[in-house]
Amino acid sequence: MGFQLKNGTVTVHAKLTDLGKKYLLTDQTRFTIARFSPLDDEIDYSLWNTGHTDGNAYYGKAIEALPLLEPVTSAIFQAKYNLIKDLDRGQIRMATFVLNPASVSLEFIESVTQLNVTIQGIDEPRMKVILLDNTKADINAPGAQMIDVNPLAVQNFIGQSGFTYAKAFEVATNATIEVTPKWNNTAYDWSTKVIIIGTSTNARSEVPVTVKPNSVIQT
Repeated sequence: MGFQLKNGTVTVHAKLTDLGKKYLLTDQTRFTIARFSPLDDEIDYSLWNTGHTDGNAYYGKAIEALPLLEPVTSAIFQAKYNLIKDLDRGQIRMATFVLNPASVSLEFIESVTQLNVTIQGIDEPRMKVILLDNTKADINAPGAQMIDVNPLAVQNFIGQSGFTYAKAFEVATNATIEVTPKWNNTAYDWSTKVIIIGTSTNARSEVPVTVKPNSVIQT
């Protein structure tokens, strides 16, 4: 990651993601750029200063001076905050997901937790559901349409070697998500996350998932 120079020149810097490169090299029928989305990941709107001594033309001076980030190839680390069009003029709140339960703990190999999702603020008909580590747990939902995700996913930071891999699908926001554990024959808890992202608003919520040692079958 780096910073782009801001010298008054408008620069359009396009870069393929890892997933785009994969399609380009292995299945060009899936390499179709159908739409784009502007984002403001690097903008800190708390810097809007209505008390600027030079007047209202300078309220956003600090925001305009922020550095612009160069695009990276992984959407895991960037492209989180899409700009949204067609909102009602009187809209004062963005969409938010309310998740029940707020965290998931899977104690036995037969454990099944149903994750219910409610959208608030703006209508959001569909959502992406991402499990960061499919080696520790699994997710399913009725009517789910599997989607490809960056194979890098998240490196395991708890002292083990290797990489973990994500699973993702798209589904209606009123769907119930089932979270189930994988076999944990260790002596310690596993941790991962389920991430919910609105397909049009990019509203985002996360649910921590804990998988307990489960080599003993529940009776």
